Amino acid sequence: VGEFAELLEKKGASVVACDASPTFIRIAQERNQRGIQWFQHDLREKMPLTQDSFDAVTCLMTLMDVDPLDVFMAETARVLRASGIFVAAISHPAFASHPLGKTLLEKVLHKPPHYRVATYAELRTAKVRPGNIREATTYYHRPLEWYVELLGRAGFVLTDLREPVFSRSEVAGENNFLKLCSM
Repeated sequence: VGEFAELLEKKGASVVACDASPTFIRIAQERNQRGIQWFQHDLREKMPLTQDSFDAVTCLMTLMDVDPLDVFMAETARVLRASGIFVAAISHPAFASHPLGKTLLEKVLHKPPHYRVATYAELRTAKVRPGNIREATTYYHRPLEWYVELLGRAGFVLTDLREPVFSRSEVAGENNFLKLCSM
């Protein structure tokens, strides 16, 4: 919690950070006693921040857990200066909500696992427990195209998009995660 905010602050940025969970804010504040200003906030509501007051807004591993996102995107556009940037990272929807698996033939032939993405373009929700979180949270599966359209409606211009690139060794199962999933 708050690792990226800490990294930015250590690099000299003035950081204002928010989270919906008071517990997560407390954990982040206990870990970093420096100059980060934290506030509790539900991203589905207007932000208590001044218009045109930020050079950058980051949103890491959150967009797929919030619905609706229109208010958040409009508020992000409102608080950013005209030259500001918005940087977001999400779990890639092709991998995050589709099981990694093998067909019987792939198992017999010792082929690497694959993701079943036939329903990739469908909007849907799922209850998930990421990491060691006790309570299930709602994951909103949305294809990348949906996010790009959301950004456009909020007035953003997409200038860069990065997707995961896997090496042959990772796909072949040399990565521990893929080894576990392919069993």
